[in-house]
Amino acid sequence: MQQYDLMYAIFLYFLVNGAACAPQVSKGLAYPVNGIVMGGSDWGFLTVSMWFCNLCCCSVVFACKPVQTIATIWVGLAVFMTTQCLTGLARIGSGTGVWRAVKPLVKASSTD
Repeated sequence: MQQYDLMYAIFLYFLVNGAACAPQVSKGLAYPVNGIVMGGSDWGFLTVSMWFCNLCCCSVVFACKPVQTIATIWVGLAVFMTTQCLTGLARIGSGTGVWRAVKPLVKASSTD
C-alpha cells in the first residue's frame, strides 16, 4: 500500500509543478506583448481582449468544477496568459486599428 502512496505523491508533485510552470512561461511571453499593445494605446482592443481571456480562463476552471484542485487553477491561469499573448500578437499582426500606421513603416524598413 505504501508503494502506491509514494507513486500517487510523485504523480501529484509532477502534476502540480507542471501545471504551475506553464503559466510562468506564458506570462513571460504575454507581458511584453501586452506592453507593446499598451504602447500603441490600443485601449479598446485591450478591453475586449481582457474580457475574452477572462472568459476562456473561467470556462476552463468551471469545466473542471467537480474536481477543483490547485492544478486546475494553474491550468486556468496558463490559458489566460496564453490567450492574452495570442490575441495581442494577432492584433499587432493584423495591421488594423492603431497598427495600420505602423505597417507601412515595417514594410519600408524591410525593403531597405
